[in-house]
Amino acid sequence: PYGIEISEVAAAHARELIKGRIHTGTIETAPFPPGCFDLVLMSHSLEHLPSRHDPLRRIYRLHKGEGLLVIRVPNVQSWEFKLFGRWWFPLDPPRHFYHFDRNSLSATLASAGFSTTMARTAVSSVFLMASLDRVWMHRFKTEVPLRKLVDGLLAGPLSFVAGRLGYGTELTI
Repeated sequence: PYGIEISEVAAAHARELIKGRIHTGTIETAPFPPGCFDLVLMSHSLEHLPSRHDPLRRIYRLHKGEGLLVIRVPNVQSWEFKLFGRWWFPLDPPRHFYHFDRNSLSATLASAGFSTTMARTAVSSVFLMASLDRVWMHRFKTEVPLRKLVDGLLAGPLSFVAGRLGYGTELTI
């Protein structure tokens, strides 16, 4: 495996975990030749980049013929975003430059040469609980009572259903 990480501390940790070659820097400074990858995974990274098009064009050039790109980003079409609004945990200002839904991410990918073959939303309750924590602390100045119970009996099942219906918090294309 190969990786790219802008943080030297995180890159060192990744090198220990996967015994792979981890480039410290950006996709633009990575020393990979064109056509060298069958698969590229970008998990919760595209929304952090100042340019969404330039890195994708570079990744497109790094693919072998029918290579795959898998991207996971927060989904602004999620029911959680509609519920929590500005308190939605994955908004993450000012660290997120962009926010995507299925259409905007597909269009962004198309502008770099990719075609979308599959899209789905995730079923985790992690972001729902983080958003609930924010709202609850702001409103009541205390932690969510019976948090594990709320997560297991309410947040987990709601997130599962929302994810299966296409309204989950994480979008994977």
